[in-house]
Amino acid sequence: MQYLIDVPGFTHPYLTTLAFIAHDFRKRGHRVSEHAFDSRYIIEVRFQERKRKLATSRPSMTEMWAKQFMSQRAGYSAIPTVLSQEDTRLDPFDTPRMRLYLLAGGRSWIQ
Repeated sequence: MQYLIDVPGFTHPYLTTLAFIAHDFRKRGHRVSEHAFDSRYIIEVRFQERKRKLATSRPSMTEMWAKQFMSQRAGYSAIPTVLSQEDTRLDPFDTPRMRLYLLAGGRSWIQ
């Protein structure tokens, strides 16, 4: 099975055969489509990647997944996501410490 993963910030989808990466990106809200190995669409995607040399000009899918996995463990997102209006307003201040402050209703919890 071949998986095409749309990652925000990149104009062309990533192609991978690694199911755990595709399922992880799908779980995080990215669009993932499944295709057979001999699909004409996949053959065309591979041709376009070779033609544009995309495989060498952008980070690998496993590198993107590893960055997102490690950043999730640290509490922030390495891959841009669509933000709500409130998230956009608070985004410059989005740190774990600020999140706790806002969850406490703006009261100082830091001693």
